[in-house]
Amino acid sequence: NASIEAARAGEAGKGFAVVADQVRELSNSTSASADDVVKYVGELQTSIAELAASMDATTKKLEDGNKRVEDSIANINAMESQMNDVTDEVDSIYHAIDKQSAYTKDLSKVIGQITDSYSVLSQDCHDTGEHIYKIGRYIDTLRSDMFRGFSDVTLLDRMKIFSIDHFILTWRVYNNAVGFESLKLTQLNNATGPNACKFGKWAQSVTDTKITSSSQFKDMVQCHNDIHNNASESWKAKDAGNTELAIEYFNKALEAYYRFDESVKRMMDFMRANGEKDMTQIVVFRK
Repeated sequence: NASIEAARAGEAGKGFAVVADQVRELSNSTSASADDVVKYVGELQTSIAELAASMDATTKKLEDGNKRVEDSIANINAMESQMNDVTDEVDSIYHAIDKQSAYTKDLSKVIGQITDSYSVLSQDCHDTGEHIYKIGRYIDTLRSDMFRGFSDVTLLDRMKIFSIDHFILTWRVYNNAVGFESLKLTQLNNATGPNACKFGKWAQSVTDTKITSSSQFKDMVQCHNDIHNNASESWKAKDAGNTELAIEYFNKALEAYYRFDESVKRMMDFMRANGEKDMTQIVVFRK
């Protein structure tokens, strides 16, 4: 409008023309500014949308973090409860160990007393065994002297003597194993076998086939050999310093003796069945 009026006014309207130009420039500038504003508003809207999305994501993460913190707190509380239980158990174990320690001390004291008593008892048993051994050796020597002094010893008497001799032999094997006596190997066996004792010599001298062919006689010989062989092994073990093995072989010799004694009794029954009747009556003096 200002331009139209300036054209009509001619020379006098130059001022209007200037104003019109300025208004036109202002209008163009305003239009450009409006475009910028629209652009900036669009960018701001985009930024606000991104910010909103970021805030939503942050809010979700915070919620997840809060849940994890809550879960962690719950787990910590549970762990605290469990630790309290463990502490109670440890305290209980400690008190139990403390009591056990006191009981152990008392038990150790009692065991010490028992050990002392056992040592005294062991020494007493050793001394008693040594006295019994000496008395037994005196009795055995006296018995052997009496046997050699009698000429009318019957065959049945000999059977009893054979059994007693080998009981004493096994007893001496034990004494040798525990140190009451020191035997020689030749007292148990010689180079020709277990035939140097009274029974061995008798068994070799028997000519009566009724006796030598009997199962009773064969059992006696076998058991007799077992006694001497195990007795010899016991002596060898003791000589090598192995008392435990010496006792083990003594037990085998003793078991063989029990079998020998039973076979002697069966032989005596066999002899009686075949007419052997004479047997010395032993007189026992009692109070």
